[in-house]
This record gives sequence, C-alpha cells and structure tokens, in this order.
Amino acid sequence: MDIKNLEIHYIGLCDARKAEICECSFTDSDIHSCFMDYSKIHDSRWSNASFEKMYMEKCQFDEVNLNGSSFQNLSMNEAGIGNSSMSRAQFTSTALNECNFDNSTFSGSKFVRTDFSGVMIDESCDISGMTINGISVEALLKSYNDKENNGGQD
Repeated sequence: MDIKNLEIHYIGLCDARKAEICECSFTDSDIHSCFMDYSKIHDSRWSNASFEKMYMEKCQFDEVNLNGSSFQNLSMNEAGIGNSSMSRAQFTSTALNECNFDNSTFSGSKFVRTDFSGVMIDESCDISGMTINGISVEALLKSYNDKENNGGQD
C-alpha cells in the first residue's frame, strides 16, 4: 500500500515490517514501544530528540553528528569507537576499565579524581608536556633512567 501526503495523528498496533518510510516529518512525535530490529535509518535529522530506555545492542553508527549531545547511564561494553572526534568532551563518573587506546590524542586533557591503577603507557606514546601533580613526567623518567644507568646510584 502506498500512502502519500497524509496527516496522521496516531498509529498503533501496526506491522510495518520491510516498510520504506521517506521524506516524513515526525517533529514533536512520541515514538515508543517499537521494534526496529535490523532497520536502517539514514539521512535523517534528530535535533533535540530524546532517547530513553533504549535497547540498541550491536547497532552501527557511521557519519553521525552528535555535537552538543548528552549521554547518561549508558552501557557500551565491548563498543568500538574509531575515527572519531571527541574534542572538549567531558567524561564524569565513567568506567573505562580494560580499554585500549591506539593512535589516540589526549593533548590538553585534564584528569581529576581518576583511577589510573594498572594503566600502562608504553614507549611509543608521546608524553611531551605531560605532568603529574605539576611534575614533568619526562623529567621523572629521565631522572629514573639516569639513576638506572648509573647502577641505581645518584
């Protein structure tokens, strides 16, 4: 069935499997209790939208603009994030346990009340300008290496 140029105020208990919905406005709509498994949503605008109590396991997001968005109470276990910009993002009360950061930039970032226990930073990382409690990490490592190279003596 083709439906065009129709003003709809309520849709309920319908089966729209394999439907193609395009060039529609759902502005100020309340969409709830919908099953959208294996659906493809593209070329769509969701400005100022609210997503609550969503089950979005194994979803793929590509070329998505989330500037100014807010995320709370998320579960992103085993999520993959790549080729992404999170400049000036704020992470508060966020668990990043057993994560890998490869070819990532933390330049100018600040970590406060953060648990770094068990964190490994290898020699391929650029630590220039990095400080801990105002002390240069480069200077600390240089001092440590000089001491090690002198047999542990100053």
